[in-house]
Amino acid sequence: MEAPDPVPCAVCGQTPPRPLWVVVDGAAYPTDDATCAGLLRAYPLAILGPRVELRYRPGCPRCEDRRSLWLEVAARRPLRLRFSPTDRSPCPRLVVEGVEDPLRLVVEGVEDPLTLEMEGVESLLSWLAIQYPGLTGCC
Repeated sequence: MEAPDPVPCAVCGQTPPRPLWVVVDGAAYPTDDATCAGLLRAYPLAILGPRVELRYRPGCPRCEDRRSLWLEVAARRPLRLRFSPTDRSPCPRLVVEGVEDPLRLVVEGVEDPLTLEMEGVESLLSWLAIQYPGLTGCC
């Protein structure tokens, strides 16, 4: 039987020989030691990033564009990203930390009905950094 591949700590990135596992929102995350485990329990949003769900319509070009954008964002910043296919309009729909359409713009007191108007990765990364600042390790 082969030894399992080592997994990096969700907090500091170290690869412990025997990780301590911490459960957050039903998912288990490896941690290096009691300090990292305590930080993850106390600050899961800052360490793991926000829960982001993109509800998309398969085959829709705009939805596929948004999926690609969020995948690129997730590659550059911690997110608990999930994609959910749907057949409901409007599409795509975004839910961040349980709030649907958090990027909706308000212009002169009237909500803009268009969703997901941030076009670039840098814009989304900046918005996320302001709304959900994160920790960059404990060590």
